Amino acid sequence: MRQRLSQIAEITLAVLGGVLLAVSVPQSLSAQAVLLANSGNPTRLYHVDLDPNEATPLLDFQHSFSVGAVALCSGSTELLGIGTYPPSVSVVDLASPTPTEELLGHLPAAFRGRVYQAACSPDGDYFFTNVANEGLYTLDPATCDPGPCAPSFVGTIHTVDATGQEHILDTHAADIEFVSSGEMYLMTIRSRTPQSIRGLYRVDAETAVATFVGEISIRRDNIGLAETDDGRLILSSHDDNLYEIDAQTADVINLGSIALRDDGLADGQKLDISSGDMAGHAPPLGGAACPPSIDFETDYTLANPLRVGDIIDDANQPWGPAGIFLSTDDPGNQPLMIFDSGSPTGGDKDLGTPNELFTIPPDFITRGPGIGDSGNSNQLPRGKVLILSEDGNSGDPNDADDGGLIAFDFVPPVEITEVRILDIDKDEGGGTVTAYDDSGAVIVSRSLVPLGDNSFQTVELFAPGVQRLEIWLAGSGALSEVILCDDVCVFVPEPPDSDCVDEAIYAVDDIAGRSSQFFTLDGAAVMDCGPVQEAYNIEGLEGHNGVLYGSSGDVSNEIPGVRMSGALYTVDGDDCEPHFIGETGFSDIEGLAFHPSGVLFGIDESAGVVTIDTSTGAATWVAPDDGNKMEAITWSHDGEVLFGSGENEGTSPRTSTLYSYLCTSGSLTTGDCAGGGWVTVSNMLPGEVEGLETAANGDLIVGVHSDSGDAMIYYWSLDTSAPYNEVVTQNHSDVEGLAQCL
Repeated sequence: MRQRLSQIAEITLAVLGGVLLAVSVPQSLSAQAVLLANSGNPTRLYHVDLDPNEATPLLDFQHSFSVGAVALCSGSTELLGIGTYPPSVSVVDLASPTPTEELLGHLPAAFRGRVYQAACSPDGDYFFTNVANEGLYTLDPATCDPGPCAPSFVGTIHTVDATGQEHILDTHAADIEFVSSGEMYLMTIRSRTPQSIRGLYRVDAETAVATFVGEISIRRDNIGLAETDDGRLILSSHDDNLYEIDAQTADVINLGSIALRDDGLADGQKLDISSGDMAGHAPPLGGAACPPSIDFETDYTLANPLRVGDIIDDANQPWGPAGIFLSTDDPGNQPLMIFDSGSPTGGDKDLGTPNELFTIPPDFITRGPGIGDSGNSNQLPRGKVLILSEDGNSGDPNDADDGGLIAFDFVPPVEITEVRILDIDKDEGGGTVTAYDDSGAVIVSRSLVPLGDNSFQTVELFAPGVQRLEIWLAGSGALSEVILCDDVCVFVPEPPDSDCVDEAIYAVDDIAGRSSQFFTLDGAAVMDCGPVQEAYNIEGLEGHNGVLYGSSGDVSNEIPGVRMSGALYTVDGDDCEPHFIGETGFSDIEGLAFHPSGVLFGIDESAGVVTIDTSTGAATWVAPDDGNKMEAITWSHDGEVLFGSGENEGTSPRTSTLYSYLCTSGSLTTGDCAGGGWVTVSNMLPGEVEGLETAANGDLIVGVHSDSGDAMIYYWSLDTSAPYNEVVTQNHSDVEGLAQCL
């Protein structure tokens, strides 16, 4: 732990003892929480949620009777505490579900009872004040091993008037804090001289010269100051209240008192602030949360935009303060660079987003800039992306044809949900995405699928404890996003009004290749279910545990969060209205099939077989369709056989082939299928089959497309390879999907 502190050197000191601890924690931490150290015997550390103001005890400090200052720097989840009696220096591991304290060393005896406020700069330098001389000091925790710790004097905190006269500020009832802009603030409510006004000051961290911002109305002692992740400057007072302060004017808003939670007292009892310190950017309860996902639009603050052409190297690490560091294997010749996929340069139209097939919000009129024959999966604008530059020319970003390594190192380790990749061409070999733990062991490794020019794909990892992420590109391509933890933006659908009707057979008819009409079968009777669903283009249909699911093909008139190409929906069992769940990441999900284990499979006509997360819609590629252009799939009831169908082109009358997928070892459901491939079951299914479902008796229910007149639904016997129980669908000419509600 000591070694990590000396390496990161990013812990903000904050005075413990009832005042809010001034801490600058990585973006992984809660935007609306602070840490409060309340002095006593012993000093107790609280996690304070600001919405509402509720405090939960984390631990009691053991190495000092009164811990006067605490600090937490960006990129670290280790809180540094400075005691007053004795003047100890210790560290608290906030990443642990149960925080623990470790003693690092002691300050010289002259600091006994003198340290009551601290802060950490954005550069990771620790500062604290000494009330004996109103002095500002820095502290390197590495000097505590072996001790005693050796702070360095910066200067006496003072103002300078118009005549050049210095006026020392009183720091007894005060606190210091750095904000994300790099400025240090000092709040004091005592005046040492008539010229030193009580209020808010900005302090030069190199000279200790303070500039007056404004007077405040609070007159109680023991002020603690802390900035939250969303930029709010919060202070606490001996009147037991929290306040929000305007850093430009010093105006304050009373946020009210703090209620205790789980402290051996009745919930809601007010916390009595005695003395101490406060720290901002507190980790959530139960350990460190997740840094923001990386989309290459801004740096770690989410406030500073990255510029197109920016080179990411040792001198420029936009997410470094959050403990995220990027590198590549050839930075001198092919550096990492920010690229604008909305206005591609360097002749790289294949990195444009979305593809020209799709329109751009908010008007949904302008076509995307992306060009490529596999752009049907590239449906949304992705903004700025990361490339390996071909030549290092920031004026004309252009990705490297021969690929290379994009690497991330995370301190501390994080959970990675998925990464999103652009333009993995079919003739360049794909690539890999590999996550490693802190010992260097592989957690998970995935292959990039060569979907083709201007394609888009999501690679699911769901890997905890990732210390290093390596993305190897075999050829051209770009990294769109790295999604950390479960930070996936998901539209939460309105729940369906009702389940599907038990044992009912649902089907969907394609209207002019654009809209969808659902209907049900009861024997030979056909009944429409709800009105025509305009522009949804539902292609796949499947029921599971009373819930009906649908998937869309290419949607020409998209509305984000309502209807999208290659999306997953729930479908109301009464009126058959689709409810959007999320995009699959594939452009044309023609069929759906639930395995008995509950895993949802889909078939994309160009990519092949995928599995789909029913809560988010995100899909993962698992197997090709071997060029069979399949439009429907279904699982046998025992889960042993996946059936698929594809049209026999050029036959008259039209026929289709029924296939089954076989693995030499492993299975599709466990992701370890080896030697797999499609084998023909029968090549004589009548019609162009676009819907498949397994009937209650184990045979198949088949739906077909008709170019003229009504289509047909029939049963197919797996024993005799013959159809039976044909039903004319009456005014429905193109059966796209079938589902029996079981």
